[in-house]
Amino acid sequence: PEFTMYQDQADELDRVTNRITYLIEGLKRRGVYDASVPELAHLAVAGDNDFVPSENFASLAQKGGLAAAFQTEDISAVSVVLNGLYTQRTQVLQIIYEVTGISDILRGGGTKASETATAQQLKAQYGSMRLRRRQDDIQKYVRDLFRIKAELIAENYEPEILQRITGLEVTDEMLEIMRNDKLRNYQIDVETDSTVFADEEEVKRTRIEFANVFGNYLVKAIEATRAAPEVTPIAFEILKFVAGAWKIGRNFEDVIDQTEATVMQQLQAMQQQPQQPSPEERIQQEKIMAELEREKLKQEGKLADISSRERSKAAEIQEESRASDQRVRSKEDLAMLEAELRMAERD
Repeated sequence: PEFTMYQDQADELDRVTNRITYLIEGLKRRGVYDASVPELAHLAVAGDNDFVPSENFASLAQKGGLAAAFQTEDISAVSVVLNGLYTQRTQVLQIIYEVTGISDILRGGGTKASETATAQQLKAQYGSMRLRRRQDDIQKYVRDLFRIKAELIAENYEPEILQRITGLEVTDEMLEIMRNDKLRNYQIDVETDSTVFADEEEVKRTRIEFANVFGNYLVKAIEATRAAPEVTPIAFEILKFVAGAWKIGRNFEDVIDQTEATVMQQLQAMQQQPQQPSPEERIQQEKIMAELEREKLKQEGKLADISSRERSKAAEIQEESRASDQRVRSKEDLAMLEAELRMAERD
């Protein structure tokens, strides 16, 4: 047992405390007085500002007054011994505190107003570290009590009673799991974190720290996986490692696993599909297509111009041909007319 670690100091503390008690009992104002002055007996029990009348005051004064009529026991030596015992008890208590690891901040005393909050926090942390084993033992004890309670309920309560207590439908599969020792141990577990007294400020600080670290890593991980999708499995493993540093990170384990499975399925589907160009490549391709389209339109414009000129040229040639034919026909008609005129003149 832990008591054996400081049993000698505890025994010494008992002995010192007993001696202090006995000396305090004997530390009383006592003395003797002259029996010829009976008033002194009443003086011993008189209250504050009470004066005892004396019938032979003149005789008492001649004898030297009260100082000569009685004498008290010297208790100064006892008081010195008491002071030494109090000092010894304080030292023994300090040794016990050091052996057990109970710091002054945990005892609620021994602190100084001049000490900073950081100094007080360090004391509490180191004291908590030395008390961690005892806390773990208590947690395990409470956890085992809950496990025994759960086992008794699972094996002895009827399904109807369980339904009334929980408000849930208890199926045959649930009963099989709860009433089978091996299955119950695998499926139902009672953790000890719920039995720990949590400091509100410490919980806030821990959650803020977790959110900052977790969020910063997520931003960097998303950027890295976008640039190189093949590092996605490594990013998720590092994410689990980071979350595991906090107890609150256990709440995110299932979500991380589900997200990892979904992302990996999407990556496999993307690998099976034709590779899509990146946004930069898509913009470059659009620029090239626009240039080609403009060049095409330019060439089409040139061809149209050439075709128009050819059509104009053909029309001109055709017109000239018609005009030439017309001139030829006119010449022929004129020649025939002249021939007819010459023939008419001969006749």
